[in-house]
Amino acid sequence: MPNELTCQRQIASALLEKNERTIHRWCKDGILTVAGCNKQGTPMFDIDAILALCGDLKSTDEEIVDLIVAADTGSAEAQNDLGIVLLQAGRQAGALTLFTMAADQDYPDAMHFLYQCHQSGLGTEVNNTLAMMWLSKAAAHGHKIAQVQLDAIQKLVEQAL
Repeated sequence: MPNELTCQRQIASALLEKNERTIHRWCKDGILTVAGCNKQGTPMFDIDAILALCGDLKSTDEEIVDLIVAADTGSAEAQNDLGIVLLQAGRQAGALTLFTMAADQDYPDAMHFLYQCHQSGLGTEVNNTLAMMWLSKAAAHGHKIAQVQLDAIQKLVEQAL
């Protein structure tokens, strides 16, 4: 049984900005090892080992480790907050993954971050259609800034007509 400082492949993948297939290959190649399995038999990875491979994120930062553990348990708020940490560290693709995980749980802040990512090309190609979709979803879920932004965009469109 892994200790509490482990995470599943999806979180490891986001932190390392590698796809899950690469994580699997790294395990075969000995770059990364499975720390054990959870009750469902899902492979778990040591957070210290993951962060050592990241380089710019340190396991000595207790707040980051706590966010990783909470994000791994499915907390949308922690997934969003960890996404912000990754975005600030320049790990845009990993941030995008975490924002998507949180948005899939109807977390409005994550939806708004996805709007910003798709609008600005952070971790993905610029896609204004997806950006507007996420802005609309964030607004519909009560995100106040998104509501104001969407209202302003609608007024600009009306003026242009």
